[in-house]
Amino acid sequence: MITDILIPLVARQVTPIVLKPRLKAIAEPDPTKAPIEPGVSVPLKGNKLDLIVDGKQFEDTLVTNINNARGTIWMQYYLFDLDKRGYAVQAALIGAIGRGVKVKIVADDRDEAAEFLRPRLSGTVAVLKALGADVKQAPFKNVAVNHRKLAIFDGHKAMVTGMNLTGNYLSGGVYHDTGVAVEGPTVRDIAAGFAQSYRQAGGGDLELPPRAMARQGAHSDASVSIVLHDAEGDRNIEREIVQRIDASKRVIRLENPFAISSEIQSAIVRARARGVQVQWIWGHQLTNTEAVMSVPSIARMIAAGVEVYAYPSPVHTKCYVFDDEHTIIGSSNLDGSATWVNSEASLQISSKTFAAEVLMRVFAVDLMKSIRMTEAPRDSSGSGWKDRAITAVGWIFGR
Repeated sequence: MITDILIPLVARQVTPIVLKPRLKAIAEPDPTKAPIEPGVSVPLKGNKLDLIVDGKQFEDTLVTNINNARGTIWMQYYLFDLDKRGYAVQAALIGAIGRGVKVKIVADDRDEAAEFLRPRLSGTVAVLKALGADVKQAPFKNVAVNHRKLAIFDGHKAMVTGMNLTGNYLSGGVYHDTGVAVEGPTVRDIAAGFAQSYRQAGGGDLELPPRAMARQGAHSDASVSIVLHDAEGDRNIEREIVQRIDASKRVIRLENPFAISSEIQSAIVRARARGVQVQWIWGHQLTNTEAVMSVPSIARMIAAGVEVYAYPSPVHTKCYVFDDEHTIIGSSNLDGSATWVNSEASLQISSKTFAAEVLMRVFAVDLMKSIRMTEAPRDSSGSGWKDRAITAVGWIFGR
C-alpha cells in the first residue's frame, strides 16, 4: 500500500527534474549593461531597500506593513499557517480585514511541505477567508509547488523573502533566512508576480498598481529587478545565476542548504578555473533530507576548490552575491526543484552598498559560526547501500 503511493509520488517529482531541458545562458561580461531577458523586470533605481535577516525582523516588518495598510494587501506564501508563533501576524491581518482593507491571498493547498496527498487550507487561511479575504489556492501539478514568497501593501511597499508564514520562519523560529523589503517603483513589478500566480490559481486579471515614484533612502542608488520563474516553463532564475557566475572576476558567495543544479555547478567549476574565489555556506535543516540531496554537490564543489562551510543550525537562506556588487535573493534555492520544477521569485540587486550590508550582516557573521568542510557528509551508520542511495538521490536533485 505504501509503495503504491510512494513510487508514483517519487516518480512525479524525479521525472521532470531528470528530463528538464538544457539551459541556454549566454555569458554577460557586464550584467548591468546586458539586454533585458525573459522573466526579468527592467532594473530600476529609486527603491528604498531594507535587508531582512531572520524571523523577528521578518515578523516585525510584516506586522508593521499590515497595520499601516489602508487599501490593499496581496500575500503569497508557499506555507501559510500562523497557528504556531504567528499570532501577531494573524491578528494584524484580521484587524486589516476589519477596517476594510482588501486582502488577497495565494496559498498552497497543503499545510506542510510533506502533505502532498492531503490537500487542505490551513486553519489560518480558512479563518481569513471566512472573514472576507479573497483566497486562492495555488495549483498542484504533480508535486510542483508555487514556492514564491511575496507581499505587497497598498501597491507601493513589498517584501520578497525566502521565509514562509509558519512557525519556524517567524520570531522564535529556528530557521536562518533572509529577504528584502522594497518601497518604490519596482513594487509594481513584484505585484505583477503576484498577479500571475493569482490568475494561475483561478483568479481573474488584477489591475496592477501605478508605478510608485522614486524614493530616497537606504540603497536607493541600487538597480533592482525581480526575476520570475514559472514551474516547468522556463529557467529564468537559474539563467541569471549562471550568467552572474560567468561574469564574476573575483569572488562568489553562496548561502543555501540544498543541492546545486548541474548547470550552476558547471558555471562554478568554470569560475574556479579562472581563479575566482567561491564560498558556499551550507547547513542542513531540521531533517537529514537536505544533507542527503547535497552530497554529490558538496563533493564536486570541494574537488573544484570551493570553500564549503557547514553552518551549525538550520539554514533556509537563498542569498547569492557576485563580486561584492550583484545580489540575488528571494525564494529560489539552487537545486533542480527550484530551478525547474517549482515557481519562484527572486530580486536581483546591483549595488555595492547593498552587497556590503549583506556581507556584513549575513556572510561575515555566518562564516564565523561555520566550520570548513573537507568532505561531503555521509550516512553515519557507514552502510554502503545507504551511501549509494544518497549519491543517487543527490544526483537527481542536482540536475
